[in-house]
Amino acid sequence: MRHRLPVLPVALALLLFVGCSDETAAGPSDAQSTIDNPPIGTDATTADAVPGTGPYCAPCLSPKDCSPATPECRQDKNGKGYCTKGCSSSAQCASGSSCAQYGTGLGEFACRPDYGACSGGGEHCSPCASQAECATGNLCITSPDTNERYCAATCGLAGVTCPTGFTCGKVMGAASSVCLRKFEEPYGLIATCQGGDKGYCDHCDEAWECGSRRCATKEGESFCVQPGSCTPQTAAVDCPYASEGATFCVPSDIGMICAPPIAFQCLGFKACLTHICPDGTSCVNGLCKPT
Repeated sequence: MRHRLPVLPVALALLLFVGCSDETAAGPSDAQSTIDNPPIGTDATTADAVPGTGPYCAPCLSPKDCSPATPECRQDKNGKGYCTKGCSSSAQCASGSSCAQYGTGLGEFACRPDYGACSGGGEHCSPCASQAECATGNLCITSPDTNERYCAATCGLAGVTCPTGFTCGKVMGAASSVCLRKFEEPYGLIATCQGGDKGYCDHCDEAWECGSRRCATKEGESFCVQPGSCTPQTAAVDCPYASEGATFCVPSDIGMICAPPIAFQCLGFKACLTHICPDGTSCVNGLCKPT
């Protein structure tokens, strides 16, 4: 059943503007950042957990297994429980994680690994805490660019090719060359597993993280914005859901951008609190999509 949320008063929408705080992690595109799972219950199956002490990413069967600092137990992409916490910005999440939506309410956001799970099989881009967690031929590295820690495929040997979107290069602290993500100029090679395709209102630190290649800062918060500029006169066309009062054209550190009002910020926009989805659609990352 779709969620119908009331259109908030226009007067509220005309409050002062502020920069957004994310999507999602970290991190990934809108489709990747959405968590559709409810909290884990006692019927979940995961590795053994120590009750009441689990830090972020520790396995859990229920919230009772997690620590006060990470009190929520959510499902990863494999259906396994992990301890996490609620968030209003990816800046509040650990490296390699993003503030991701798991419901349609304003408070239904939690830190989630960008990989989709706290651990992997040692393949290229799977998270790691030590070299022992990486498959043969991969190195566990810490990115000097983003502080992510992940298994990176080694390269530079005859017959070895990097995955699509990656190119062989050097990274500080690595024993050999590894596959680095390749971006267009002026960004070049970056030690990251992020796709560089974060969507509108997702948290960002650098422009290359955004599909639009535009990262704006407003009132101390940074987020990906629309590809082009906007004007107050053409905001209804330039800005997403502007006609419903969801966004307005306002100044930022990179010029005029589309931003939600302070009453909503990006979490409110993503939770569809600023508009009602038509029949046959539901809210997904601020957009009404077919159900």
